Amino acid sequence: MTDLKSETKITRNRKIWLIGVPVLAVCYLAFCGAATWMIFRQGEETQLPPHVTAPAAGEAEAESDAEYPPQLAPKSARANADATPAAVVKNPTQQTISDQLPAPVVQMPAACRQTNLSASSVVTGPVLSPISFSTRSTPDGWPLDVGLQFPASIDKIQATFSFAGMENGMPWERVWYFGDQEIFRGESTWNAGARGQLSVFSTVAQAGFVPGRYRLEIQLNGEPVSQGEFYLVSDDAPTNRPVEVAFSTWDGSRHQLDLLNLETGEVAPLLEFARHPAWSPDTNGLLFVAEDGIDGGTPGLWVHNMAQQKSYQLNDYTDYRSVAWSPQRTFVATASGQGETPRLVLQSLEEKRRVIGPVGDDPAWSPEGRRLAYRGCSAKNWGIFTVEVIGPVIDGDSIRQLTEGDDRQPAWSPDGQQVVFVRDAGESTEIFAVSTAGGSPVQLTDDSWPDAAPVWLPDGRILYRSLRDGAWTLVAVDADGGTPVILLETDSAPDWQPDRPAVSPDYVLVKPTPAPPPKPRVQVPPGKGVLVVSNLKNNDEMTFTIDNIEHKIPPFTYRALPLNPGHYTWTASWPGKNSRSGIADVALGQAAYPVVER
Repeated sequence: MTDLKSETKITRNRKIWLIGVPVLAVCYLAFCGAATWMIFRQGEETQLPPHVTAPAAGEAEAESDAEYPPQLAPKSARANADATPAAVVKNPTQQTISDQLPAPVVQMPAACRQTNLSASSVVTGPVLSPISFSTRSTPDGWPLDVGLQFPASIDKIQATFSFAGMENGMPWERVWYFGDQEIFRGESTWNAGARGQLSVFSTVAQAGFVPGRYRLEIQLNGEPVSQGEFYLVSDDAPTNRPVEVAFSTWDGSRHQLDLLNLETGEVAPLLEFARHPAWSPDTNGLLFVAEDGIDGGTPGLWVHNMAQQKSYQLNDYTDYRSVAWSPQRTFVATASGQGETPRLVLQSLEEKRRVIGPVGDDPAWSPEGRRLAYRGCSAKNWGIFTVEVIGPVIDGDSIRQLTEGDDRQPAWSPDGQQVVFVRDAGESTEIFAVSTAGGSPVQLTDDSWPDAAPVWLPDGRILYRSLRDGAWTLVAVDADGGTPVILLETDSAPDWQPDRPAVSPDYVLVKPTPAPPPKPRVQVPPGKGVLVVSNLKNNDEMTFTIDNIEHKIPPFTYRALPLNPGHYTWTASWPGKNSRSGIADVALGQAAYPVVER
């Protein structure tokens, strides 16, 4: 594979195409000898203002029984870690406030501002957000129609991430993988400035994209600092699935999670003593807060594996006012605190760390996972605000106000261009929507009873809870208003504010079944057998020890070891990784292939 090397020059409001080079792909990568062009474009889609003062081919099968991500594997309750103030990125003096931002920056009044939010610990090293993927973007660079899965017939993929604490002159690389095999590496010198947003475009001409799993890794000084992955599927692959809505009910003493199938209208009980549901993007996991221990555990944050029908505890925090799971499944946004002054909390599922944000409640993630909408405090009233999140950093100075009023429970539209929310309209609470570019909110409901907890459905309608005849029903209405349609009447008792329902995607995440790599052919010396040791799937050097002799096997290679016939014990290890051990039988004149790959 030919490396792409170029000097990247990025200026404000400018996009640069970086080189197209002929690439010859190999058969087992499913490109099978076809000459193609991979073109990468990189541009600073929007220069954020300096208000931040600081992160093969094969048949497809559904991933319903996939292994759960490592950070969500079974584990005991973690001890509460000390909450830390939001990190802040150092403000570059050479930048100026952009005129292109659609909404003004709102200065929080002293009564609402947390004094340690903009003067706390300073981020001195690079911080990158997780990578999101889409096929188009807004004029100011925010990705639209973000997803984990796209049809292989598309001709372009846009990978976008935010960054802070960077330094011009740093070497950085973009490494693309197809499955676990590296297929492209672009090397550049960083010159995009200290902070902002960057998009990398990948276009494959001629033969088009091949269905499979793709992954992009960003490396700084040779070390990976951010990554993301997506799937491309054949246009005729069956991907549709019924939309399921997880919602909580309240009987006056405890909450329970139920599951509504929107296709059949059937409702099934799911979990007792549980509330605040949030789906993972692949619908394999449902995050929730347990009011009581499950299977001998304790109250706290749990995840329910839908394929296994088993729940795992993630921590034992009990102060969750709501739960929002980031699209990349790495962070949980919530609010903590009692009374009228709750504060946003960003919690890593991989680390024992909670980052405290501004005064606010009811956080909701944007589709690309780099912004939070929430109920915040302004000089005049509560309203709906947004704040940017760069990796583990809450940008306390990027707060922007969308509405003014007694507003709460915001939820983003799938394309990220609207936010729906609840407003206290006097006699009742109603559902409103507002553009993220600013403007006047539009009222969607006008009822004599309370409406609350709106979320978007994949078909573009808005689902919400409505307190009719003394019980919280599930109702849907078009995004531009119209006549509401009751989807489900429940016997849930009135609660002061019902939990936001969790809506699953309407597609199955399809995982292509990779063809097994062919076994390498080797020659067997006379009087010997051969042990073929593979390190083809690893990007680290392997140390393979057998018969008291160490053999160094480079990454992405294999080694044929001539041995006397016999019964052997071997050990394989990689730098900083777990080692593996096994037994191999070597027969005269034959080759053995032990399973060594980690």
